[in-house]
Amino acid sequence: MDRNTLIDRLFRWLEALPRQHIWLLGVGLSVLMVELLVAPIGYLIKGHVPPDYLFTGLVTAVLVASVVLWLAGRVLQRAARQSLRQQLRMQHLIFETTPLGVLTLDAQLQVTRINPAALQRMQPLGLNMQSALADWWHPDDLPTVRRHLQQLSTESGRLILQNQRITGPTGRVIWVDLALSSLVRSSGEGEGVLLILTDVSQRHEAEQAIQKLAYFDALTGLPNRRLMQDRLQQALASRQQGEGHAHGAVIFIDLDNFKTINDTLGHQVGDRFLQTVAEALGRCLRQGDTLARLGGDEFVVILPELDASPAVAALDTARVAKKILAQLEQVLGQAYPGFPTSASLGVVLFRPGGPDCDELLRRADIAMYQAKAAGRNTFRFFEEAMQNEVNQRAALETELRRALPGQQLFCLYQLQAREVGGLCGAELLLRWRHPQAGVLLPEQFIGLAEQSQQIQAIGQWVLEQACAQLALWRGQPLLQELYLSVNVSPVQFAQADFVSQVLQALERHQVPPGRLRLEITESLILQDLESCARKLAQLRAHEVRLGVDHFGAGHSSAADLSRLPLDQLKLSRRIVQGLPDDRQAIVVVKTLIDTAHNLGLEPVAVGVETEAQREQLLALGCSTFQGHALGQPVPVDELAQQLMVRQLSPG
Repeated sequence: MDRNTLIDRLFRWLEALPRQHIWLLGVGLSVLMVELLVAPIGYLIKGHVPPDYLFTGLVTAVLVASVVLWLAGRVLQRAARQSLRQQLRMQHLIFETTPLGVLTLDAQLQVTRINPAALQRMQPLGLNMQSALADWWHPDDLPTVRRHLQQLSTESGRLILQNQRITGPTGRVIWVDLALSSLVRSSGEGEGVLLILTDVSQRHEAEQAIQKLAYFDALTGLPNRRLMQDRLQQALASRQQGEGHAHGAVIFIDLDNFKTINDTLGHQVGDRFLQTVAEALGRCLRQGDTLARLGGDEFVVILPELDASPAVAALDTARVAKKILAQLEQVLGQAYPGFPTSASLGVVLFRPGGPDCDELLRRADIAMYQAKAAGRNTFRFFEEAMQNEVNQRAALETELRRALPGQQLFCLYQLQAREVGGLCGAELLLRWRHPQAGVLLPEQFIGLAEQSQQIQAIGQWVLEQACAQLALWRGQPLLQELYLSVNVSPVQFAQADFVSQVLQALERHQVPPGRLRLEITESLILQDLESCARKLAQLRAHEVRLGVDHFGAGHSSAADLSRLPLDQLKLSRRIVQGLPDDRQAIVVVKTLIDTAHNLGLEPVAVGVETEAQREQLLALGCSTFQGHALGQPVPVDELAQQLMVRQLSPG
């Protein structure tokens, strides 16, 4: 055994000794060294030191010091290795148990190590350590991630990337935040990248949900008012900056009679109806157009890119509006047969330097109401004349509020007569004596009264006037046998206490119920047949007479009318005016008269102006008339004079 081997074994033996034994050995050698050093000092005091002893003591001291220092170094090295092994175990434990995904990539950006948390997220995506980098990342995010990984694989640095998408062969996607850090050798050269993934998919979904709640309608998924205004503002800004085409358009859509479906079929069906409308509208638009739901049954379409010519832009917008109406009629007619499924559209064009967002929506809303006034299921463009009319209507509404307390409303009466039996009744006709415009007819202000909710007070006043007049007629021989007809507004009729209002008025004035005839419109029947039939039955049970005014102007069926306890059907004035020369009018009038007779009801022709019309109606089977041929509408004090004249006149 050579010396080196012996020394190496000695060192191994010493290194293997427990720490306590090493310290005991060190202390023993130190005591020996002290003894060897102190002994020569005693010899020096005596004056004689053996030379060999002095040399041996010095050599021994140096040897002992070397051994002690070597042992101390080995002990420190062993402690450092134990600390390193403990740190490595801790790092491995963290690597294996952390919920964060941790990967290491080599300089060629191949995965060299991956922890369980990362594997747990990658495996459902169809990814593993052998997957290429291009397979990991969403195509839109891959260029950014690749660029930064390549940079950090060769240079020292750190970087955080947020909201990146990891995908794979399965097509699933998870959203992650990335913490990237370069791995560098002691020489300073890059050897790869450490990549830490934080799964933020839930946070991203929550952010998307919050954004959807803030900018999208929960029922239809369409942009809501806030997002619609933002997109309209962008369209206006692009016009001002000269981008794209010169014109855009806003189409305001309001469903006609949606309340009927909501009230009749329930809100769940109403919600599905709105979803069907949203889908139908979406099929009418181009890419880049915006369809939004403002709320209720109101929708808005923004057409941002139209022609530079206003005429061409208007034609293009009209085509879209017509397509919307046709699509709604087709889809809703199939899905909800028997219900009114039309819409009214208001259209306004915009261009650079034009009105702002709020003003455009206001103008489109005005145009939409013009479409409703034109008969619904149509569209209208906004014009200055529309704005002027709105201003006039606003002023008229204010003046109408002063009409009733200012005693500006008054009643006229027009006689009704039968060919056999003579005079049978009269109709109360409301008028407004406007301070500036003069006498206004009902069609000039009743619609406004309904929209402004003034019709309830006006209708109640008319009902009181009718009952009071019937009470007075009871003491007048010429008038006491007449019945009095009163038109009832659909808004007034819809009041929950309408029946009790009528009965209380009759009782208050001590009027026989059979002398009062209430006339409703066909539109009221179409809106809510069940409620209409129930209220009319209650009135009929108290002997109040009932009729339908303007029969033939709507689309009610004989089946609907047969369910109502009616007495009369009054033929529409517009149809009667076509007699006696209009062959189509003759056919229509004959059909309506036959319908009335088949239902056991009395047909009454309104607007009979000439003797020729009266004779034609008689030939067609109608023998009850009302119109200027019998007498003009007059105040009540002149009504008795008309009666006397008719009684004294021959034939």
